[in-house]
Parts: sequence; structure tokens; C-alpha cells
Amino acid sequence: MLPNKDGWEVLQALKNREETRDIPVIINSIIDNKELGFVLGAADYLTKPVDGARLIQRLNEFRPMFKKASRHANALLIEQDEEMIKSLSSILEGEGFSVLNVRGGEEGIELALVAKPDLIIIDMMLNGSSEISSFDIIHRLKNTPATQGIPIFLLTEKEMGTDERLKVMGYIDRVIQKGSFSNEYMVDQIKELETQYPKRAGLVDEVTGLFNHRYMSIRLNQEVKRADRYKQQCSLLIIAVDDLQTYIAKNGEFHGNAVLRKAAELIKKALRGYDTAVRYGTDELAILLPGTSKSSAVQLAKRFKTIVESYPFYNAENQPKGKISASVGVATHLDDASDMEGFILAAQKALADARVEGGDRVVAYNGNER
Repeated sequence: MLPNKDGWEVLQALKNREETRDIPVIINSIIDNKELGFVLGAADYLTKPVDGARLIQRLNEFRPMFKKASRHANALLIEQDEEMIKSLSSILEGEGFSVLNVRGGEEGIELALVAKPDLIIIDMMLNGSSEISSFDIIHRLKNTPATQGIPIFLLTEKEMGTDERLKVMGYIDRVIQKGSFSNEYMVDQIKELETQYPKRAGLVDEVTGLFNHRYMSIRLNQEVKRADRYKQQCSLLIIAVDDLQTYIAKNGEFHGNAVLRKAAELIKKALRGYDTAVRYGTDELAILLPGTSKSSAVQLAKRFKTIVESYPFYNAENQPKGKISASVGVATHLDDASDMEGFILAAQKALADARVEGGDRVVAYNGNER
């Protein structure tokens, strides 16, 4: 019992606040009312007296969620030119980075060890006020376990000579000439780097372990450009778990997340090497299929749907269709749309058609409006 408010009111308040709604809540009550607890968003419901072994078991199941943390990506600039600092800071901050700046090499190494940034940008031509060269900085960072995994961009005034390139070979991710890069070029380099270091860039969904919607936007843009360049087809699937909110209302958010996590795991195992799966929405996953025609994409969609529905999910028999079923929308670039926005919209419309028709089916976009 709680003073002034009962436990149901507290649970409802927690689930209505954005900053607390994702925290798993376990109800401990004398009254056995699991249905109400799950409807209000509880992750589990224990009746008094507490079964210690069961409580420990449930806490262990939630442990991966306790490690979840959200933060801005950090970029460290080891740069002395004021105009370059302003220019790079503006670009990086526009891409969601918090920017740290130092002028000296030793100071840069010390800050890198403490802050562990997600990206380091170093000016090759640090002047005499820096006690060590840019090459020394790079070698020390890449030979220190705490910083060796951090990607590095090297800024140069001019084209690097052969000896200079040999010094940094295998140590840096990009060489960028100061006089030739534009804001757009720098943004493209950052986005390309993000796809290579997705966890550092915050592009991985915590629930499913798949890439997230932001990663999909970057990757889809790349694949559409590639498809246009080589006149190849590219298909997109959007897969929705049918009646997921009904399932969560009956079984709790924890089990709802478990359904999404397992569906993602099953689909990921069935992907071809060049396909990409992402968490697309609350109850949706998306799969990007480069070089794939619509007919092939439909066959793959049916395969993924069958894989998900064949798994024995917890309490699946109590769903409206007697199982965890899925609906899939299919669209193909060039066949259904000529740009990225139209491509996504076509897949979304196909999924909407599948849902309107009762779900539990695969629908390919045919250009018709409902």
C-alpha cells in the first residue's frame, strides 16, 4: 500500500510520462489482478508473499534492459584553426554530435582516453605549439586499447605523399582535404562512417538488436542511388506483427518486446548476406532487398512470414487469429516509385492494404489508392 495514491495510479502515471514509460515495472500486491496490471503496462505481476526465486528470475530476464542508455554521440577535434573549428563544429552539431575541441596533441590524447569519443578529427598540420605530430597522435590512439576502436578522420592542406600515406595506412578511416570539401561532402562522409560503426552512432535498436529507423534512412538512400546508377531493381518489405497491442494488453510489455526480439532474430538468420533488417516502427520491421525483383521479394516476404508464425510464442494461442501472425507490404524501386520517399510510401500503402484485408497476408503494391 502507498500513501495518497494506490499502486495502479502510480503505475499509470509512470507509463504516461515519456521519461519513465520504458522502465519495466513489477507489481507486488496482495490482490491477484494480473489483467489490470498488464493493461496498465506492468512488465510482470507478483502476488504477496513474494516468491524470492521467481523475483530473481524475473530480474535476471530484465537485466539487459537495465544496461540501456541513451546519449549524444561525441566528436573530438584536435585542431588549431578557428575557422575550421567553427565550420566542422557546425556540421557535426547539425548531425547530432556534441563537439569537444583541443589544440594540442597530448591534451587530445588525454581527452580521448577520458571522453572516449565516437569520432576523432585530427589536423595533419598541427603547428609548433603542439608537442607531438599528428602521426604520433594517431599511432598512440590506435595502439591504446581504450581508443583503438575509435574512427579517425585526418584533415590535410594538400594531397598526401607516399611516405605520409604509409605512416597512417590502416590507422585512419578518411583523409579529407581542407580546401576541397563542402558541407555536403563532410555530411556524406559522416553518414557513411555511421553505417560502418552503427552502435557508436546510435543506429541500433535496443529491443531487437537490429538497426533502427535512422540507419534505414541512410542505407535506403545509398541503395536507391546505387539502383538508379546501375538500373537495378531494389525491393522493400515492411513486416507488421498483427494485433501486437492486443498481445501486450494481455501479457505485458516485456512479453510484447520478447515477440519483436524473437521475430527479429528469426528473420535476421534467414536474410541473404546483402539484405538489411531494421526496427521500423512500434510493431514493424523493415527489410531492404538490393537487386531483388518484386516477384522474388514477394516469395521472400512469404518465407519470412511463415518463419515468424511457426515459432511457439508465449500465449500465442490466445491471439485473435490463434497465433502470432504477420502482415507484409512489398514495394520495388523503379517499378513502384522513382525516388526514396515514393518507394517507402509504396511499401507503407501495401502494408496498409494487407491490414485492411484482415492481416495475416503478403500484399505487393499495385499502384491503386484505397
